[in-house]
Amino acid sequence: METVVLANFIQVLLIIITIALVANKNNTVVAILFSVSSLFLALLYFFNKAPDVALAEIAVGSAIMPLILIISISKQREYVVITHVKDDFVNSLTGEGRKVLQDFADSNNLELKIYDRDIDNIKGIFRERNVDLIIDRSDDNKIYYLRGKKSSLLISKLENKVKNLENIKIIKEEEVETND
Repeated sequence: METVVLANFIQVLLIIITIALVANKNNTVVAILFSVSSLFLALLYFFNKAPDVALAEIAVGSAIMPLILIISISKQREYVVITHVKDDFVNSLTGEGRKVLQDFADSNNLELKIYDRDIDNIKGIFRERNVDLIIDRSDDNKIYYLRGKKSSLLISKLENKVKNLENIKIIKEEEVETND
């Protein structure tokens, strides 16, 4: 009887942890919550007389997967930008776009890398060098368009940073499959 009550309590905890996992935006906290949820899941396997599955869950779910997640998060150290704009917006150290992007990169502990490339050199969408952002300008040269992947968390953060700037607009694009 005690194990049933304990198992039910663990299931409730798992639901709470899962909701916190989905709602949380901090990647380190997500890795920790994922690890904790795997430990509780391993306990449930053990209570249901599956100790071999519990051991596998502890090894993979509580140790290996969070480690892989933390390593992959720590690998992103650069914010790669390709500009098609030939003015001082990002090409000058005092340009408005350069200041915004440098401040954004600094606040996210990233190194800003800006490359001047022709749009014809990019295969697919953002294929070359894992580009995070592409800068274009409107035909009347008054609005700068910052295009990034819709799935990127960084583009959403950048969107919040530039929402009060009238001459900068964020465009979130879907990444399409290519046959490279």
